[in-house]
Amino acid sequence: MTVAFYMDEQVSRKITNGLRAFEVDVITVREDGFAGMPDVDILDRANHLNRVVVTYDHHFLIEARRRLDNGIYFYGLIYITDEKTPIGKLIEDLELIAKVADHSYFKGKRIEYLPYD
Repeated sequence: MTVAFYMDEQVSRKITNGLRAFEVDVITVREDGFAGMPDVDILDRANHLNRVVVTYDHHFLIEARRRLDNGIYFYGLIYITDEKTPIGKLIEDLELIAKVADHSYFKGKRIEYLPYD
């Protein structure tokens, strides 16, 4: 099973559209009706949908680390560390994760950091 993404509302629509052009399974928080919801609810929703959250928002990283520290399961988080990273590079890295990894890649409550070098 490939990795499916749940894009936080801060992630550029260009990234979402670029991933879709490469047939990556992506939905956005906005499309799902969760725009403006607390990070906790978005992570819970992503779990329910079996999707990995993609975000620039450091608050998600804080919540994910809290969950890790407390043994609370979450499906996975990809944290984009630099908002100045070219969109093409992010699309490339995310496509790689989506098509090469599977659910077991994020099993164990994994946090992934992008961009890759």
